Amino acid sequence: MALQKSDFDVYTVRPKKAVRNAEGLRVVEEFSDQEWTDAKANADAIIANQGKERKNAIRRERSALLSETDYAVLPDSTLSSDDLAKLKTWRQQLRDLPSTKSDDKADEITIPNCPVASLGITVVQIPVEGSA
Repeated sequence: MALQKSDFDVYTVRPKKAVRNAEGLRVVEEFSDQEWTDAKANADAIIANQGKERKNAIRRERSALLSETDYAVLPDSTLSSDDLAKLKTWRQQLRDLPSTKSDDKADEITIPNCPVASLGITVVQIPVEGSA
């Protein structure tokens, strides 16, 4: 489930901050109207960009998986032709990620598992922001 305004207290409660008063003592003050507006704008930006951020995280994981398996598709690979074909298909699926979904559908993107068990590749699924 994607992040929503209800996930941010800043929309319902004026935040507080710890500051030093004129005597140098730490006191707690409420945000000014401008600071509160800025905090809400920051939360809005997080909500608006969550799909893009998720896709970037998926790209980083995808790139790591491709790098981790580069050696296995070299001409001197010891994989069987069947495993090599499966690996090449999987690597193409990785390359197609995350362009298969728009930013607003980014939480539906999953990274496919490596079909060649002998490589010992562990796929880490990127968690969806706001999910439990």
